[in-house]
Amino acid sequence: MNEVSIQLAQYKSIRTWKPQVGDFVIQHGWFTHWFGIVSAINSGVCTIIKAGLPALLLTIDEADIIKNKIDIKTSKILNSKGGEFSVQQIISGNVVWYI
Repeated sequence: MNEVSIQLAQYKSIRTWKPQVGDFVIQHGWFTHWFGIVSAINSGVCTIIKAGLPALLLTIDEADIIKNKIDIKTSKILNSKGGEFSVQQIISGNVVWYI
């Protein structure tokens, strides 16, 4: 039997997240959820392109990008509770989940 000694996932508190363009954001509410990618950051606000499924997000038509953009205050994500937001970020080649 082979032993695997790699780290499968790394996580940090969502409160320590420092947004970067390209971060993958998941919003999970009681009745809705969406997946998004941070496309811009300006004065404490993240512009996120979102869709209902990752496949739809990554294959979105250029014409639909504008109507699927939302602005969310970074503080709303940082102060979220109960897993409302999760963010995947690549830091020095390592994938880190902010939960």
